[in-house]
Amino acid sequence: MGNSKQLTTGGVKQTNWETEKWYRAAAEQGDVITQTNLGNVYLNARAVKRSEEKAVKWYRAAAAQGHKEAQYNLGHMYLEGQGVEQSNEEVVKWYRAAATKQGYAIAQYDLNNMYFMNKVLSNR
Repeated sequence: MGNSKQLTTGGVKQTNWETEKWYRAAAEQGDVITQTNLGNVYLNARAVKRSEEKAVKWYRAAAAQGHKEAQYNLGHMYLEGQGVEQSNEEVVKWYRAAATKQGYAIAQYDLNNMYFMNKVLSNR
């Protein structure tokens, strides 16, 4: 946010903090696509300082509203222990939500791999 690098978008110059400000404003209003995108922005350090914790916050907000990509991304954060404590149970919870409730192919594939690699607890 303190970065003053200029971005040019359609002839309009914006600073990185302005970009983050407008993304955050839309995300705080509950827009799931923007929440997911803001999670990506924080995870990949696009226009802002990298923050795995903030990425998790925005993925979780969108995932709770049923956004399949956010559910998958949140599951992946738990898989890698990025911004949260690593938890296979949480991985399965979020991958399963994206795979079964949303039909998200990537989540189906990765959930299958977890079963294949015996990472899923026997009681699940």
